[in-house]
Amino acid sequence: MSIPRLDGANCIASNQGWLLMFVEGSMFFYCPFSDAKIEIPRFPHSILSTSHAAAFSSSPTTPECIIAVMHRDTESVLELNVLCRGANTWIKHRLISPQPTLGVLGSATYRDGTFHFWDKIDGLVTFSVKDESFALYTVVFKDKCPKNTTVFPYLVQKSRFEGNDIRKKVGLGKEVSVSVCGTTVKHDYGVERIIFSEDIDAAEESESRHLKGVWIQPRFFNISPNQSWLVRWETSTASE
Repeated sequence: MSIPRLDGANCIASNQGWLLMFVEGSMFFYCPFSDAKIEIPRFPHSILSTSHAAAFSSSPTTPECIIAVMHRDTESVLELNVLCRGANTWIKHRLISPQPTLGVLGSATYRDGTFHFWDKIDGLVTFSVKDESFALYTVVFKDKCPKNTTVFPYLVQKSRFEGNDIRKKVGLGKEVSVSVCGTTVKHDYGVERIIFSEDIDAAEESESRHLKGVWIQPRFFNISPNQSWLVRWETSTASE
């Protein structure tokens, strides 16, 4: 599927039928089912590091939408930039550790006022929007959890695309490399399924094509094209 208005852009988050797109510091939301686009304030960096993950709390048409983008600044520093609906300026937070806190980031999601960022091994860092505070965790299998362990209601899938051999199922040859943006979807009993982003290299020595894909929930919105990230407040005057 070719979408000309997305040429040159990378999808860094997918949720509720919306895609968060990034291209050289410019960012916008796009809904392919309604062709709606919402421009948002420019990101502080024109390039994201190879280790990055992003999420947004709700549909960008809602007043409570919050965007969070984390990327590795240095070996021991993770930078998180947060933007609330209606704001013009990104707020920067830095997590500094004498040791690398996470490996290569693989996914991000939002739940109950907190953003969660996973690496592709067993690391997890959370950020509370209210407290503006970080917390670090090591992810373990449920049957290996000691008592009093924090349990998050997530089902994590780190290699849904490659593990299910989807490249072969859609007829792509081994000379094709694929980058896929992950997503979060509702699962049974209040659990959420976290589908990681993936980068699948071409098996052949000489790559002939590189394709981009996204996991997206099919939501069919009737959305006006005249959307704005900035919240417009109506003013009124009262007379005695």
